[in-house]
Amino acid sequence: MSSASQKSTKAKKRGAKVVEEMEKTVKKEVKRVEKAAHETPKRPKAKALGPTGKVPAASVLSRHGTEMIAREGRGFSIGELSGAGLTPAGAAEWGARVDYRRRSVIESNVSALKGWAARPAAAAKAETEPEKAGRVLERVGEEVVVEAEKAEKVVKRAAKKVEKGAKQKLEKKPRAKKSGA
Repeated sequence: MSSASQKSTKAKKRGAKVVEEMEKTVKKEVKRVEKAAHETPKRPKAKALGPTGKVPAASVLSRHGTEMIAREGRGFSIGELSGAGLTPAGAAEWGARVDYRRRSVIESNVSALKGWAARPAAAAKAETEPEKAGRVLERVGEEVVVEAEKAEKVVKRAAKKVEKGAKQKLEKKPRAKKSGA
């Protein structure tokens, strides 16, 4: 077996190996997509849309001697949250701190919460599992095409080398035999 045909065989094997690997990847992704398509669609996991902007600081009144002073508190009381039309869990999810120990309701805190909660949030679209799987499959398909083109180029180059070597062998003139005297 000549070295040119050996190189050609190796190139073909490499090309075939690349194509096999890509086929395995595609099959795996197709299985995953089919599985996701057959499952009951799950609710999209999106963060609850809440108010935008900085959360206001809660203020509390505390006694210092005979005076009452306002200072920053640990969070809003449940009464203040309900006065603003918010639930403690929803407010905490949106970033507002909740102080479950406080029972006082301060009107300035309620109005600050109402103003903050009135700001609309930007609507975020949650991606469902089939949409995500379809996007991944498209990307894998593009990768397969690129790898197949690379493998095709490798095989063509190897074929050209083999063809060139064969032509050179055919074009070589036989050597004149030495006459032994």
